[in-house]
Amino acid sequence: ALSEFLPPLFLLAASPVYGVRVMSSRALVAMIPPSEYLATVLQLVEKLPESPDVVCCHNRLHGQLLQIGAILTRALKTN
Repeated sequence: ALSEFLPPLFLLAASPVYGVRVMSSRALVAMIPPSEYLATVLQLVEKLPESPDVVCCHNRLHGQLLQIGAILTRALKTN
């Protein structure tokens, strides 16, 4: 049921406001079950730019990295 709220959290990762990006990473971890950690990290990694030459939104990149970091941190704590 909470999976409906994941797309907005992915969008909030691109916010120009630092605090919003941090909160979206915290909320994402709280809304996905531990069994979905790996799939979510892989989904976020697939969205990362493939090379440094690719033009991207730095806020989005930072938000995605925050989300990946938050998931991995939680995964290490739960195992």
